[in-house]
Amino acid sequence: MKHRVVHIAEFVTCFLLASGLGLAQTTAEKRAEDDRLLEHARAVFPQLVGSDNRARTLVAKLDTYHYDSPWQLSTTLPLAQRLLVKEWKPEDIPPLFTACGDAAAALDGDDEKFVQIVAVLAAIKVGAPSEVESSLSELEELGIPAFKLVAEGIGKTPADVRRFARAGRINSSVTAQLLLVQFTRRYERLAKKLAKQRKER
Repeated sequence: MKHRVVHIAEFVTCFLLASGLGLAQTTAEKRAEDDRLLEHARAVFPQLVGSDNRARTLVAKLDTYHYDSPWQLSTTLPLAQRLLVKEWKPEDIPPLFTACGDAAAALDGDDEKFVQIVAVLAAIKVGAPSEVESSLSELEELGIPAFKLVAEGIGKTPADVRRFARAGRINSSVTAQLLLVQFTRRYERLAKKLAKQRKER
């Protein structure tokens, strides 16, 4: 349990350190800062990935995602870097961000909410089965009906899922993937919609 809490705290700390970068910036200053962040990612990600092509593809996808979502590059790029350090495959990061971003948008969330959801999903994927219940409870606290979503995915009731999770009978990695599928099914394209709404305000 202690390892999982530390794991999630690292992601949230990553957000808190980066979130101040976009404060009180003009449009030109914001674009210049984004360019600097992208250049940093292009320099660092290949070292973490071990492949220039895969790293460049990841950075390009994150840059595109930035325009289609309300989340800042000062949030998504450091978060992606943290996942790469944790040995995530670069191909797995954009789908993770898209699904979690849509879930955060459904809650009209900010960048911090997005990071929290990503952190919990990342923790579930690498965690022990005994930690699934507490992670699903964290998602419930954030406003996501996690037990219901998992239950719908496996054809059981939320009470069944809670009982199985408490007994350590639910595979962590499978649960994480199932939640991503359910996020997409229920919340698809909500981040893009929220980004458009915020730009029109």
